[in-house]
Amino acid sequence: MKTVLLCGASALVLSVPSVAQSGGVGTVYEQFTSAAANDLSNTAYTFTPNATGGYDITRGGTFNTSYTNQLTFRDDQLQSGFALGFTINMPGAHAVSAIQIDSNGWAAPDGFFTSSDFTESTTEFQAQATRIAMLWDDLNPSVGGAIYFDTFPGLALVTFDQVPEFSVGGANTFQLQIRANGSFTIAYGTVANDCLVGFSIGSGLPAQAIDFTAGLPFSTTGAFAAAETFGQGCGADDPSSFYEQFDATHPFDLSGLGVTLQWTGVNYIVIPGASPIVPPTGAGQRTFGDDDTQQIALPFALPTYNGPITDIYLCSNGWLAFEATTSTSLGESLNGLLTGPAVLAFLWDDLDPRTQGTIDAEYDSASGIFHITFTGVPEYSVGGANDVQVSINPGGGIEVKYGTCSIGDCLVGLSPGNGALAATLVDLSGFAPFFLGTGRVDLALEPVERPVLGTTVSVNVDHIPASSLAGVLNYGIEVPSPISLGTIGAPGCFLNVLPSAGRGFPVASSTANVPLPLPNLPGVAGVMLSLQAVVASQSYGGIGIATTNGVRWTLQLQ
Repeated sequence: MKTVLLCGASALVLSVPSVAQSGGVGTVYEQFTSAAANDLSNTAYTFTPNATGGYDITRGGTFNTSYTNQLTFRDDQLQSGFALGFTINMPGAHAVSAIQIDSNGWAAPDGFFTSSDFTESTTEFQAQATRIAMLWDDLNPSVGGAIYFDTFPGLALVTFDQVPEFSVGGANTFQLQIRANGSFTIAYGTVANDCLVGFSIGSGLPAQAIDFTAGLPFSTTGAFAAAETFGQGCGADDPSSFYEQFDATHPFDLSGLGVTLQWTGVNYIVIPGASPIVPPTGAGQRTFGDDDTQQIALPFALPTYNGPITDIYLCSNGWLAFEATTSTSLGESLNGLLTGPAVLAFLWDDLDPRTQGTIDAEYDSASGIFHITFTGVPEYSVGGANDVQVSINPGGGIEVKYGTCSIGDCLVGLSPGNGALAATLVDLSGFAPFFLGTGRVDLALEPVERPVLGTTVSVNVDHIPASSLAGVLNYGIEVPSPISLGTIGAPGCFLNVLPSAGRGFPVASSTANVPLPLPNLPGVAGVMLSLQAVVASQSYGGIGIATTNGVRWTLQLQ
């Protein structure tokens, strides 16, 4: 057993493995800057786990021809969720049961990357996350060759068969073989392009360039200070936004339908259906240019996200904002819906009322309802004709009514904007009524630095509600199976860490940075320490607390 004295708290007595190695290499690679220099054809290299948590790399292995499950990949595409059928330990990634595959010739533990990468850079390879580069290059399977993923008992295969380089051509055949014992092999058929190959533990840890055809055997280590997240947080409520996006594969189907929004004082209840379009009288007809936003006065105060308003901002591209904006955005996107102003996108697209159709904004004093009506408005450079009406009542209720619409692509949705974090995708042609909330997301704990002994390391507690009262960061031993806290009045929350000690942190802002000084004790190298935060807030239900996911630290000297 090893004893850790942390932050002046009582000693934490943790039972940990005695293996602790502080030197070595975490990333190994070879980069070929020209096709002529590439000497990998018809070779294979096997990475076998060693006692330091890294790999012993040897030359050897055979290309497996039993691949049949072809995948569909575009150029520069990262796909996730490929289950191995078993779980292995991988340096820098801990337990890995599924992988990501990038069309540019590399793979990674599932969820470690969010986008494709075609620039085979040694700097990125070393600095980013755990990754296996089989033949990292700007490959393009959309114009030639194929990519396969196959699983067998104790074996998973990723196969690139005759995939060319973008704009260069050639044909590259290679394979990643992952085994249930934790080893993996990179095997090559004929390869023809410049590239980068190897394994990286990531996180900027030491790297070594080697010659795979002449510089083996070689060993790496996994004994570096490491931080990783596990489990899940709680505290989210209903999403604040909803949307449906229409395109060639999901054509617009709302003609003759409608959506009703009932204001709750915080957000809206969304209900299918609306009353028929009220034909405009023409008295409120307005002249709009292409990509034009105009301020329009309401005859009453409309309750909205930021309090009552007496003006809205109507854009000719099929949306209106509940706050002042000069935007004329014509590019309908979920990101734009969530990060722009508070907005109702009733038919967001590049519409053009200059040469066809009308836009009316008029108050019906008999009903007390204010109507905004697009009649026969076409899409820019495409044409067509689209009829839609937004009817606003003084209590905050809004009806969106669709007549005949010929639009090909658009976005329909509602959001408080300004960086809203949570949205729900809805099929507006047939849905059950639902509530929109504040969009609060789960409380989260994120590592900032690696836990190197003798340094001060911090974690961030993210998504703290504005009404929070207190926060505590606990550290101790990871619970083998998360313990539900629903029985004590914290539904959806789990205990991920059995705390041995803890420290408070301020909750005045949405993110709290919590520093923790680590002792400079070589004998502590190899200790695994886990952390989890708890926040008390009036905005949480039940007993008024929420917990974060866990962070798992492996303490090392570098």
